[in-house]
Amino acid sequence: MTRLAVFLTTFLLLSAGVAPAAVTAGPATAGTAPVTGAPPTAGPSLTAGVDSGSLTLTRSLSSAQSPSSIPSLSPTASTPQVASDSGSDSRLGCVDGVCHDDELGFDKPTNLTDEELDRLVDRSMARVEFLRGEQFASSVDVEVRSRESFRADSALTNATRTDSFEQWNDQVWEALFIVGENERSAEAIDSTVGAAVNGFYMPSEDQIVIVSSTPDEPTVSERTLVHELVHAWQDQQYDLTSSQYRAETQDADLAVDGVVEGEAGYLEARYEERCAAGEWDCLDEPATAGSSSDSPSNQGILLTLLQPYSDGPAYIHEVRSTEGWDGVDERVASPPETTSTIIHGQPPEAASLAVANESTDGWQRYPDEGISGAETVGEASIYVMFWYQAAEYGADTVDTDSLRQATVAYDQYNYSAAPSDGWVGDKLYPYTRGEDDGYVWTIQWESARDATEFAEAYGGILDAHDATETDSGAYVVSEGSFSGAYAVDVTDTRVTVVHAPTEAGLFELRPSLEPAAVDNGWGPTPLEDDVPGFGVAAALAALVAFVAAGRRLG
Repeated sequence: MTRLAVFLTTFLLLSAGVAPAAVTAGPATAGTAPVTGAPPTAGPSLTAGVDSGSLTLTRSLSSAQSPSSIPSLSPTASTPQVASDSGSDSRLGCVDGVCHDDELGFDKPTNLTDEELDRLVDRSMARVEFLRGEQFASSVDVEVRSRESFRADSALTNATRTDSFEQWNDQVWEALFIVGENERSAEAIDSTVGAAVNGFYMPSEDQIVIVSSTPDEPTVSERTLVHELVHAWQDQQYDLTSSQYRAETQDADLAVDGVVEGEAGYLEARYEERCAAGEWDCLDEPATAGSSSDSPSNQGILLTLLQPYSDGPAYIHEVRSTEGWDGVDERVASPPETTSTIIHGQPPEAASLAVANESTDGWQRYPDEGISGAETVGEASIYVMFWYQAAEYGADTVDTDSLRQATVAYDQYNYSAAPSDGWVGDKLYPYTRGEDDGYVWTIQWESARDATEFAEAYGGILDAHDATETDSGAYVVSEGSFSGAYAVDVTDTRVTVVHAPTEAGLFELRPSLEPAAVDNGWGPTPLEDDVPGFGVAAALAALVAFVAAGRRLG
C-alpha cells in the first residue's frame, strides 16, 4: 500500500466524522477535550491521521504522494496560504514571531481570514516544535481547496486500480470474513471511509491541503492541523516519499503507519493534554463534516484502518520513554514490518514461510499482484476478523468487549486476543479459474497451542454461518455472502485454510490437504445491533473523536 493511500484514508475518515481522537495516559489527562463531534461519554480521544495504503485501497494511489488527514468542511474556490518560514525565528517553539504559548487574538476556528489562518499555522508549527524538541527545516505550504477542485483532482482517486488487482484483493477481504462475495472490496472500503474529505498532507508537494466548503474563509481543526504538521515535519526529516514507507503487504503497510501515524497521534495527544490542563490556550474543535447518517457500513474495515492510530501512539510512547526521541527517530526512519511489533512492542520470531503451488484443474494464482501473488494480512487483521465476526454474526471467537480493554498509556483499542496472539507469519494466495475464485491461506504460529486456538476460533466463524461438515472433513456454507467450501489443515504450528466454491475445488487447490475438525458445536449467538462497547452508534460516538484512519485497502 502506498503512503498516499494510507494518508488518504485518514482524512477520509476524518471527514466522515469517524476519525480517532487522542488517547491520553493516566488520570492527569482524563480531562482531555473530546474529539471533533464526539460526545463527552465517547471515551478517551485518540488523535491520529489516517492514510490508505497497503490495505489494497492504497495500491491504486500514486506511491509518490501521501496525504494524511486534516479536518475542515466542504466546497468552492481555492486560496493558497503559506506558513511563514520557521527559519525566520531561531527560537525553538516559535515560528515567525509566534510562540507555542501565545494567544491568537481570535477564539473561533470558523470563517478564518488569511491572516488568522497564517497565525494559526505558525502557532501550530511552534507547538509541534515545542513538543518534539526539534525545529522545522523549512516552511509548510497550506492550501485551501474547494471540494469541487479536490474531486476533480484525478491524482487522488483510485482510477489506477486494475481488474486483476480488485479481483485479487476481493479474495483477501473475503478470506478475512470482512467483505463477502456479494460486494466488491473497493466499494466497501470507499463507502466505509466516506465520501467527504477535510484535508491531508501530501509529501510529494510538501503541502497540507484543507478541503473546505468556504475556501475563502475556511474552518480548521487546530488539533488536526497539529497532526498534519507533524507529518510535514516527518517529511522534512525522513522524506515520506522514500521506499521504506511503501510496504508490499497489508501487514507491513499497517506497521509503517503504526510509527508514522503513531508519532503524529502521540504528539497530538500531548497537545491535547496541555490544552486540557490549561497550559495552552486552544481553539474549540469544530463540528465534523460527517454525521450519524454517514455511519461506516463495515466496522471490520474501519477497525483495520484504525489499528495504527490506536496502537501506534502507545508504541511510540513506550519507545520514547525507554530510548528517548533517538529511539523514535530510528523506528520512523526504519519502520517495523509487522503489526505484531506495534501491538506487542516486540517483533515476532523470524520465520521462513514457503507455500508451494499445488493447484490443479486450471486454478491459477495472480503472479503480478502482492508479492508473487501472495498477501500477508498479519496479526491485526486476523484479530479484526475474529472481532468482526463476533460482533456482526454472533460468532463465538473473541469477547467483543475486549476491544475496549486497552490498558497501555496512549492506546485506544486492544487488538490482542488468544486466537490472533502468537502469529509469526502468513501468506494468503488468491486463485482464479474462469468465474471461480478461491484461496489458500497458510499461517505460522509460535506454538501448536496458538495454532489450535486459531483453528478453534475459525471453527466458531464457520458455525456462525451454519456450516455443515462433509465426509472429507471439509465444511460447506450453503447460503450468505461467505458461501462455499472450507477446509482447515492443522500441522503442528502451521494452519492452512483453503476456500473454493465446491468441496472438490478444495482438493484441486490443495491436493495434499488433510482437513481437521474445527466445529466445536458452538453455533451462532446473534447479538443486538449495539454490540457492547462498539455498536454502530457507540462506534460512531467513539470514533467521531478519532482524528485519522488507515492504510492499504483495495
